[in-house]
Amino acid sequence: MKLDFLNSLGQLKYKNCLKVALVVIVGALLTEVRFHPFEIDFRVAVGVVFFIMALMYDKELPILLTSTSMTATVLLIRIAKDILVLETAGLDATIMDSFLAHFPGAIYYTIFGFLIFIFGVRELDDQPLFQGLLLGLMDFGSNFTEVTIRYFVVPETIGDAAIPLLFLGLLILGLIRMSFVSAFITTLRHTRLKTQREMEQKRLNELLFLTSDLQKETFFLQKSVDNVEYLTTESYNLYQKLLSKNELDLSKTALNVSTKIHEIKKDYENIYHGLKGLVETDITSEFSFEKILELTSEKNKQYAFNNNKKVKIKNYVLDNFYPKDPLIITSILNNLITNAVEAIEKYGLISIQESYDDYKNEIVIAVKDNGIGINEKDLPFIFTPGYTKKCEEETGWFNSGMGLYHIKELVEEKLNGSVEVESKYKEGSTFKVKIPAERIVSAWDNQELIN
Repeated sequence: MKLDFLNSLGQLKYKNCLKVALVVIVGALLTEVRFHPFEIDFRVAVGVVFFIMALMYDKELPILLTSTSMTATVLLIRIAKDILVLETAGLDATIMDSFLAHFPGAIYYTIFGFLIFIFGVRELDDQPLFQGLLLGLMDFGSNFTEVTIRYFVVPETIGDAAIPLLFLGLLILGLIRMSFVSAFITTLRHTRLKTQREMEQKRLNELLFLTSDLQKETFFLQKSVDNVEYLTTESYNLYQKLLSKNELDLSKTALNVSTKIHEIKKDYENIYHGLKGLVETDITSEFSFEKILELTSEKNKQYAFNNNKKVKIKNYVLDNFYPKDPLIITSILNNLITNAVEAIEKYGLISIQESYDDYKNEIVIAVKDNGIGINEKDLPFIFTPGYTKKCEEETGWFNSGMGLYHIKELVEEKLNGSVEVESKYKEGSTFKVKIPAERIVSAWDNQELIN
């Protein structure tokens, strides 16, 4: 206990000085708001509830130091108040009489703090009912000590006949008061934890989309590395052919081109491996397809709102699963839904349905919109890099035309799947992605589908 008190002094000096002072001053002032539940000189103060709540909620508050400081402050305030009142009334003010009158009530806080420290009540957050019961008994014990001291110090304030009823009342009062304190503290902690979880989930969701975009770019960067490797080989072969034909100037130029391409390849590889290290961080192990679809839909609802569009997005997940690579699924869904949002002019509906085709053993994802649709003559070109019909009227800015190309490349090359499209101009489009289950399903949410 001595060590805890010394540690409390150290914490007060370096860390919690203002916090302890605030609790003690506010608590001591609130003790002047009180009522008399019994017909004796025993008062119940509002400051008690505040003091116990602060001590239990903020675990950084040093228990013994705060409680003893509370006792000293309450005692000083009440003695000063008595002296002021008596002197104002022209009566003799005796400090000792005032001390004896108020010491039993003030010592309550030190006794309660000592009991909290001894029994480790702060560590019972996971047992709120037991914690409330224990606090109630401690409240009774502290009040019992106060009444006992008051009985011997100022015996005329408590009659013998009132003691049994008084103790029963104190027990009931303590249990009710501390049950309220425990329930209120538990509610506060749960609210704080819920807020923290929501903030962590929000950051995790943002990280999911960021990492998904990075992985998509990494995939296409790898393709670029492969293409550069091919160009390096071909340019070097060209150099050898020109050299064999004594085309010295041209062969030298071909060699220089081959060297420069090789340097570009090394730079690409360094960037690729750096990005790959970032996207291989496991942040998605708990994301099911349904959860990813929910997050992606919410993101695109906001995207539609930001573009002054009123778009409803409805999700239908028939066979939920946990994907092997949630980042690729996120990228595919995000591109498909964003494409659907962009196809809607002002008002529209997008429906996304996922199902499992057990006959073909594949996952089928269908994204349907009632947007502008695609002309039949344009359908063969929509997956071509750079193809777009989307233009902002105000700025004249054209969409990059890479979204559908990215989807097709990811689905076909990475997942060995396929992308189909059905569209009618002025009526809307449906994009259907089919992916072999063994390429994408890590575990089924519905255990019956495992077989």
